[in-house]
Amino acid sequence: MDKPELMLRLLDAVWLNNYVAQTIPARYMSVLQPDDVLQDIPLAAFESLSGFDSLAPRAFEPWLKSIAQPKLIDAIRIAKAVKRGGRLQPAPMQGRQESPATDQ
Repeated sequence: MDKPELMLRLLDAVWLNNYVAQTIPARYMSVLQPDDVLQDIPLAAFESLSGFDSLAPRAFEPWLKSIAQPKLIDAIRIAKAVKRGGRLQPAPMQGRQESPATDQ
């Protein structure tokens, strides 16, 4: 599968929204929406396109679910932190040097 075909299949994957919405635990629905998860899936799919076995006729849906699942788990972790009153912050990058523009 090439990237244009992947884009078309992602646009046609209406079932993915339902899958994500049904997988979010009810107690997190107030702080986590399906779009919070869905927005990261296309980029992750493009990044892992080489791992997709397009020869299997029904491989696309399980492959896309395998990409969505870790995104959903990460979103739930963040929702848990928000629900507890905190927010997860990204760890500082190692070796990152501040530029003079940010020193002001």
